[in-house]
Amino acid sequence: MLLRLTNNVQRHKTAILQLTFLVAFFVVGSGVFASPLFISPGTQKVDLGPHVFYLEDKKGTMSVRDVIHGDYYWVESDKITVNLGFTTSAYWFRVSIQNMNIGNGEWLLEESYALIDKLQLYVVRQGETVDYRESGDSMPVSQRPVNHSRFLFPVQLTPNSVTDLYIRVENTEAMELTLRLWKEATFQISDRQTFMVDGFFYGLFSVMALYNLVIFFSVKERAYVFYVFYVVASMFFIGTQKGHFFLWFYPESPVFHHYTIPIVTVMMMATILLFFEHFLEVRRSFPKVWVTLNSLMVTMILVTFALPFVEYKLVISVVMVLLLILAVLSFFIVAKLALKGEKTAQVFLFGWVSLMICGVFLTLAKLGYVRNELIANYGLQIAFSFEIILFSLALSFRINEAKEAKVIAEAQMEEERGGRIKAESQTLQKERELRRAREDALAQQKKLNENLEHTVRERTLELEETMEHLNKVNKELEELSVKDGLTGIFNRRYFDTKAEEEWDRAMRNPAMVSILLLDLDHFKAVNDNRGHQCGDKVLQVVARAIVDIACRPADVVARYGGEEFVVLLPSTTRDGAEHVAGLLVKHIADQRIMFEGKLVPVTVSIGLASVMPTISDKLDVLISGADEALYQSKENGRNRYTISTNS
Repeated sequence: MLLRLTNNVQRHKTAILQLTFLVAFFVVGSGVFASPLFISPGTQKVDLGPHVFYLEDKKGTMSVRDVIHGDYYWVESDKITVNLGFTTSAYWFRVSIQNMNIGNGEWLLEESYALIDKLQLYVVRQGETVDYRESGDSMPVSQRPVNHSRFLFPVQLTPNSVTDLYIRVENTEAMELTLRLWKEATFQISDRQTFMVDGFFYGLFSVMALYNLVIFFSVKERAYVFYVFYVVASMFFIGTQKGHFFLWFYPESPVFHHYTIPIVTVMMMATILLFFEHFLEVRRSFPKVWVTLNSLMVTMILVTFALPFVEYKLVISVVMVLLLILAVLSFFIVAKLALKGEKTAQVFLFGWVSLMICGVFLTLAKLGYVRNELIANYGLQIAFSFEIILFSLALSFRINEAKEAKVIAEAQMEEERGGRIKAESQTLQKERELRRAREDALAQQKKLNENLEHTVRERTLELEETMEHLNKVNKELEELSVKDGLTGIFNRRYFDTKAEEEWDRAMRNPAMVSILLLDLDHFKAVNDNRGHQCGDKVLQVVARAIVDIACRPADVVARYGGEEFVVLLPSTTRDGAEHVAGLLVKHIADQRIMFEGKLVPVTVSIGLASVMPTISDKLDVLISGADEALYQSKENGRNRYTISTNS
């Protein structure tokens, strides 16, 4: 009996140890990663790049259960775009999200790089996969979760819970990932704006191609044909890179799309080579280099035809090497002609240098070193548009020079002919014929000059209108990115940028920095009892009231989210900030807001924090202090301000 009891106790000890081991394994395994990304209430868009961890799967054999429960070293990303270059390995990406929004928890996960072969999304909660979806340009568009040129996944993020997103990626192109979470309504607005801008660029390319094709039929200059081919090839290149042409023209042919990427690249390089060879008369100036260029170009085309029969990566590598050699030789020729003083070569060189500079900025923006969404989204279109316009101007210069030389040559020939006729014949009839011939030549020359001047004026006017429209679109996009649509004041993104700038300035030139966090009292009751239109009006009136008080040029007033506002007071002491906070509490309480004939009382609670930054301080500490003080104002009865104890 005692022996049986001893055995039972031993078995219970073993079971308890095993259970303890499993729990410890689960806790340690789940704690490898940093705290989850918190999505605060009111958030409409989140860049996931800086919160992503990634893991290389060299053999491509890991399952989702392996990466969830296995002990692997995950690398943390710190940029918006994760760019790992060309690789044969599969990669796993992971991000943990805690959704603090109140609602149905429906979001859209976007991957903006359109040239990824295969993406597999696993939605995991508490170590178990609850949803699985896949996409990529290796499958027809109709099989994607959302029919779009970019890769979109509907994702359910349960409020007040942690959701892990695991994404497995395979790609024969560059391993590049730019992940964002959107609320659907916000994404639709952004997508419409993007579609309008893309449509503008495609329209510009089409107009330039058609216009120069018409000019070709008028002047019969072959350079215009090669220019038109280059414009069309550039448009196809951009459309392929953006995924638009796959979506619009051959959505059910992923294999064809896979091969169009290198084909279009080769086509674009071949057309620009033909254009500049003919345009700059390379065969006459550099005969040996001309032979080398054409030999390399033919080799590149033949290598491209081997795509269906040879490993894709090998073909791409050979093509990229040939492209680099061709680009270097072409740049050498153009630079040499430009240094000799040829005007058209100088314009051509300026166009290429501009394209390379735009390419560098585009790469830096994609890698997150340059934080400019306009460059990241439209840098490729802007670069090619600018280059195409410059090449069009170069064509105009070249044609004008040719026409002028032709006119001068014809005039010289007429003068020599007239001299011979005058020397051979002394009759009045011959003199009259010579005078008439000269008058006809002058009239023809004048008419030709007028036509050319008219053509140049028209082209200049069209280019000015195009650049004016482009500047207008750029200005509208910039304003949309920093202003809150409801209140008209700055948004949180602008505030975050300005706060970092003022923090850095205060560390360089020691000065106090103060922040006020404002939260409307009982605002939810206003929305619930009087409707969201009344709530919107309250937010607008309060925003104007804040701007009335915080009105210095250096002050920044922004909507922080929902019914929260924030005021950045650079070079302001705690006493000065306290004075501003007191004025704000009184001024907002004095606002008489009438809605549907009834007075809507409104008060505000404020948290104040001031600090003189040092190297050991962080901006987040200042904001956290203001947030804690705001909470204390709420606890102490609202309609007041509280100074942070850390100030």
